[in-house]
This record gives sequence, structure tokens and C-alpha cells, in this order.
Amino acid sequence: MSTLINHWLTKLRSSLWLIPSCMTIAAILLSLSVPYLDVEFSPKKRESLWWLSNMGPEGAMTLLATIAGSMITIAGVVFSITIVALALASSQFGPRLLGNFMRDRGNQLVLGTFVATFLYCLLVLRTIRIESSGDSTPYWGTLFGLILAICSLGVLIYFMHHIAVSIQAPNLIAAVYGELEEVLTRLFPEHLGKEEENRPKNENIQKIMARMEREGITIQAEVGGYLQAIKDDSLIKFATEQNLIVLLHFRPGHFIIKGASLAKIVVEGQIEATISQRINKQLICGPNRTQEQDIEFSVLQLVEVAVRALSPGINDPFTCIQCIDHLSAILCQLAQRNFPSPYRYDSEGILRVIAPPVTFEGVLNAAFHQIRQHGKGNVAVIICLLEGLGRIGETVQRNEDREAIHRHVEMLQRGSRESIREKNDLEAVEDRCRQVLSLLSNGENRSVLLMDKMSKILP
Repeated sequence: MSTLINHWLTKLRSSLWLIPSCMTIAAILLSLSVPYLDVEFSPKKRESLWWLSNMGPEGAMTLLATIAGSMITIAGVVFSITIVALALASSQFGPRLLGNFMRDRGNQLVLGTFVATFLYCLLVLRTIRIESSGDSTPYWGTLFGLILAICSLGVLIYFMHHIAVSIQAPNLIAAVYGELEEVLTRLFPEHLGKEEENRPKNENIQKIMARMEREGITIQAEVGGYLQAIKDDSLIKFATEQNLIVLLHFRPGHFIIKGASLAKIVVEGQIEATISQRINKQLICGPNRTQEQDIEFSVLQLVEVAVRALSPGINDPFTCIQCIDHLSAILCQLAQRNFPSPYRYDSEGILRVIAPPVTFEGVLNAAFHQIRQHGKGNVAVIICLLEGLGRIGETVQRNEDREAIHRHVEMLQRGSRESIREKNDLEAVEDRCRQVLSLLSNGENRSVLLMDKMSKILP
């Protein structure tokens, strides 16, 4: 249930209407409550509030109507500017980054402020009466409308600054990096894996896999799309109730074709007729990838910015270098984390689910493969990739991670020899390659490499 709740919360956070809707409801409630203030705390009955009773019904009506008209006009301008910013971000940085702008709390608050102020003034206007028997002026309602108008003016100034800052490449990259750190902390917490070390494993994995090949029952996918999340707790609970072992063929981020083999199961006992439907319900699919349980999606957002920056139409290697720096920083953190085990056990230590694993090599490939392929021949980008691999190599703790970095260095080295014709540039790349390979093989630290560089520069 927690996975499903988190899925819907993620959708709500990505919507542009949530905060404006909440602020609109608050404006309606405020407009309904201010008439009681005029009854209980009437300015005409209190000498300390004489300044509030100077305005008559005609003046209050004019003021509120002016505020309402100006607010809806500004709201239209703000909406147009937001659409232009989204179009610019989509063309320059990629359509997958539109979600970052839609999740931006600043843009949502700005739109909500103008819409709420407009609606509040309209609702307060209906309480004004000009009659021969007696006038009705919402003194407090008019005052609050004026306060909201002043706040809206400040919000407009903030919006102009915020939208100009948010579409700058360095700030956008930093924002994506911040979200990537949050995803990393959520999917790879510090304690991850420690509880698995002492968990009893009374099944032989090889025997289970062999049995799965012989007796496994195929579960077909009832819907297609990208796998966004797996209800892990619910799936393990269901497998425990039905005495199943479930072998999943997909992990979050993979694309599933309707009717494809979604999983295989081994059943101890009688099979329920609805077992396929119930297993399908444990997986949440959608039309696009999300960052709920898919760290590669957040990584690929930075990769997309880097690759677009290297395109001939943009030709901005400095933005690409910034993306590489942030990618190497997140991979340094990832190299020090324990990855989730593909084997999921119930409370009694019995294997229930086998899922495709997320590996450091897979994330490293997602981060650097496309940049290396599109940046072939760009010496600055290649050197930055090698320096990033060197920083990651200083933090890795597993031998298979070092081997993955080693393969990337070799690919960069081979690609450089084919694409770089300038002798001095090629020598600079070869020098970086030797330093990273030496670091991986001998475990040298960064200070040793720095001293080596300085010894070549200083006489």
C-alpha cells in the first residue's frame, strides 16, 4: 500500500494544478469567513478601527473589481510565460525535464496566488449592497483583498526572477542533481543490505532456478508500458499467502509489451484461477518512466542535457562538462552504497521473489555511454570523463565496480586513438588514461596523482 500511496503522491507533486487548487479552496473559505468579522468586529463600532470604515460601498466595489480584473490579466501573462519557459526547456534540455518545471513549487505558488486573489475578490464583491434602506460594505473583506493584491505584486516580482534563474543551465543541472540525490537516498539507504547478511537462506538458489526452468508457470503481462514501480511488500505478502516463488523478468524502468512474459512462478500446491491478475496488480505501469524506483531515469535526465549540449545545433561543451561533474559526484556516492539484493525473503527467511538486480555497472553505463559516444573527438569532454572516472575510482569498494570503470577507460582510450588527430591532445588523453588505470590497479589516492601532475609542471 505504501508503494501505491507514494506513486499517487509522486503524480500529485508533478501536477501543475495541486497547489493552485488548494489555494483556491483557501480563498473560497476566506471569502465566506470575512463577513463574520464585519459583524463581530465592525469598524464603525470600534474607534481604533476608524481608518477601516472610511471607504464606502462604491469605493470597495471599485477597488475589488480593479484587483480582480488585474489579477486575472496577470495570471494569463504568468501562464503564458510558464508555457514559453516549458517550450524553451523542452527544446534545449529535453522533454523529460518538463516534469521538473511542473514540480517547481515556486511556479505553482505564483499561479495559485493570482487565481486565488481573483476568485476571492469576485466572491467578496457579491456581498456589497447599495440600497436606500442601508448599505453593506465588506470592510474586512476589502482590506484582505488589498493585502492579497500587495502580496501578488511581490509574487510577480519573484516570478520574473525565478523563471529567469530556473531556465539557466547550471541551475537546472543543480536542481536535477538535487532530485537525484533524494532518489539515491530513498532507493539506496545506508542500512540497505545489512539485514540480508544474517538472514537465513535455507534454499539453494541454483536448485530453485533449475526448478523454475522445468516447472515454472509463465505469467503474461495484461497491460503494456513502462514499469514504474513494484509493490514489493504486497508482492511478498501475496507470495507468502499462496506459497509461491516469483521470478520477475522486469525491473522499474523497463518497457513491457502487453502479452509478454512478465514473470514465472513456482507453486507449492493448488493454483488459483486469478493468480495472473493478482500478480499483474502488484506492478504499476504507465506511459513514461518515473523516478519512483528507477534511479537510471534520473541519471538519464542529466545525460540528455549533456548529449543535447554536444549536438551541432547547440554546441555547448561547458554544459556537458557540468553534467559529467554532477554524474560523477552521484556515482561516487553510489559506489559506497550497498545495492538491493535480487532475492527477497519473507519474515521467516523463505525466498519469495527474485527480481532483476540494479548494478553499479548498469548505472555507470547509463551515465557515460551516450556521452562518450556523442563526445568522441571532443578532447575537453573526454578528459572530463576520465577525470570523473578517476574520482569514482577513488571511492569504489567492490572489484566488479573497478572492472566496470576499467572498461570505460579502455573504451575512451580506443575511441580517442581513432578520432583525435592532434598529437598533443592525444597525449593528454593518454596521460589521463594511464593515471586512472594506475589508480585502479595500485590504489593510489588523489594526492599522489596531484603531486605527479605538479612535478611535470614545476621546474
